[in-house]
Amino acid sequence: IVGDNQIVYPSTFTDFTADVRYTYRLRGFEQDVILHERPPLPEKFGLSSATTRLQVLTEFLSAPEPIVKTAELKTKYGTLNDNRLDFGAMRMGRGSAFRLGDESAAEVTSARKVPVGKQWLWLDGRQILVEEVAVPAIAADLDELPTPKKQARLKPTKDSVRYLVSNKRLLPTVKSAKRTKQPMRTAKLGTPQAGLVLDYQILSGATDFTFQSDTTYYCTNGVVLYGTTTIEGGTVVKFSTNTAAKIYIDEVLNCDTAPYRVAVFTAKDDNTVGENISGSTGNPSGYYGGAGLYLWPQNHVKYLRVSRLRAGFENGEGDTSTFSDVQLVKCQRAFVGTEDSVIQIANSLITEVENVVYGALRWNVVGNHLTVDRCDTFATSVDTEPGSASSFYLTNSLLTSVTNWTDNAYVAFTTNTTIWLSNNSGIYQTVGAATHYLTTNSPYRNAGTTNLSPDLIASLGKKTTYPPLVYVDETYEGPATLGPQAQRDTDVPDLGYHYNPLDYAFGATTVTNDLTFSAGTAVAWFRTDANQDCGIYLNDRQRLVFDGTVESPCYFVRNNTVQEQANSLWTAPPGPGAIEGSSMTAEDNAEIVMRFTKCSAVNIDQNYFQGYFGSIKASLINSEFSAGALSWWFGSVGITNCFLDRQGRVGIEAGWGGYLALHNCTMR
Repeated sequence: IVGDNQIVYPSTFTDFTADVRYTYRLRGFEQDVILHERPPLPEKFGLSSATTRLQVLTEFLSAPEPIVKTAELKTKYGTLNDNRLDFGAMRMGRGSAFRLGDESAAEVTSARKVPVGKQWLWLDGRQILVEEVAVPAIAADLDELPTPKKQARLKPTKDSVRYLVSNKRLLPTVKSAKRTKQPMRTAKLGTPQAGLVLDYQILSGATDFTFQSDTTYYCTNGVVLYGTTTIEGGTVVKFSTNTAAKIYIDEVLNCDTAPYRVAVFTAKDDNTVGENISGSTGNPSGYYGGAGLYLWPQNHVKYLRVSRLRAGFENGEGDTSTFSDVQLVKCQRAFVGTEDSVIQIANSLITEVENVVYGALRWNVVGNHLTVDRCDTFATSVDTEPGSASSFYLTNSLLTSVTNWTDNAYVAFTTNTTIWLSNNSGIYQTVGAATHYLTTNSPYRNAGTTNLSPDLIASLGKKTTYPPLVYVDETYEGPATLGPQAQRDTDVPDLGYHYNPLDYAFGATTVTNDLTFSAGTAVAWFRTDANQDCGIYLNDRQRLVFDGTVESPCYFVRNNTVQEQANSLWTAPPGPGAIEGSSMTAEDNAEIVMRFTKCSAVNIDQNYFQGYFGSIKASLINSEFSAGALSWWFGSVGITNCFLDRQGRVGIEAGWGGYLALHNCTMR
């Protein structure tokens, strides 16, 4: 017995030393075959190591018949069968081989793992799992194992199927355990510190799971998700310090996120977003979890922010994953690439990470419009095999305060209109919780190439490198109309990451005159400390209008739906409401009118309109409200033809009078 969740059977093989280890975790059950000595070389039997596969056969004496999904695994050394096995409540995931000495690191990153193919076969009426790996793929690891003390013999032994050439698999006879009245005895055993592991995992998980925008999730261990996994904009997932905590996407990932509707993966101790986790310190320190998302098949991740994790995203062996509009802040590693994987990254921000990309052999990265700031090493490769170089292709990107390009001669870089600066002085300006808006008159505006995909050009044309104008803890007296002012990048592209536009940001600001936001204006609100109640405070009888159109809607959002939260500014916890009134009498109520306006928050972060000391009249027409909450203490509210998506609350909360009228609305 090792610890409280492992059993090891030592020296279970006959011709070389190898253990069998079983591990039970919340996420499932694993079998590991641990080689401590080198198996006989294929050449000993007249075979070639270059074309031979090492196989492990495991017999299941009593198991349900799985649903077998045929799949193949393409590797440098040929194609392996890697069938997906579905047992109903549990499934068998992808197996791997890795050095036992690297096991703790393997929980953090899969860069050093070699894929193991598998088949479920009926042989002579027996259920057999066949796992195999190409010998050249693990040759370096086998060479580090000692030669067996007891050499294998070519002469067959009695009742043995070893050392025989056959056109079919030959199985040993079934041996039953002897009956005994003695109890089974177990011994405590220290964990072996060297060896080569060949493993399979039977994993528990969920199918067609949705991370809802109105819910905070806590990930304490590995979880495997099958079918179609949906991540809604507004979702918050928090991770424990356990290095095994990661989310495995076994099949399809649907990122139901969008501009101003970001999902957030962060540390358990981060109280600035989502619900607080029991035991949270409110002061994140170090790194959390293993990886935000482990992606096995080809998937597209977009509008997702990852903070303080050991790895943001891991890419499966030979898979291609696409990332766009992601933010990675204060992580140990942003992307982990495994052998022969492809990582495509567009318009993304990576700041304060140790390794931007960390990977094994022959991973390839294509990056367009990246901002990479304050990072130790851009590319780290854990292998140095000649002829197996990894490559980077960077376009229109901005790298600042990146100490090293790479720590490996087998990583090649190709750049196009990409700037690498030894420090970030004078490059960016900080506004609120965002630290990477370009400075005024920056030489990196209109400095990029237009040789980009049409989709990326169109997306950048709706984004900006300019910050919002900020009103904080003051009285706003004019002008009466505000329109878009953060220049959208519709001409020659600026270098680096582009934010979703915020034209204005309000925090604890009193509006004393009627104010209209014209079509296309994006307005953010924030709280600078826990004692400030709102973003905008309306005086008696003042009218606030968001005058959007179908083609050019207005936006009213919490600042953290856009800004990367790289500092402690504007991170105060939610208060009563984003907009508040002051009067308790109907004739003096302030009034809000919204037409074609999209409102969004992260999680059930905040009421959009609510005040402890005043009521509000509201007329909301043809508008959308994502996450957050739509409720009032009291007031008169009419909502017509609106989409209310996962609101924490909808209604009048106090019995002080007023009414709520809804017409032609959809509430999800």
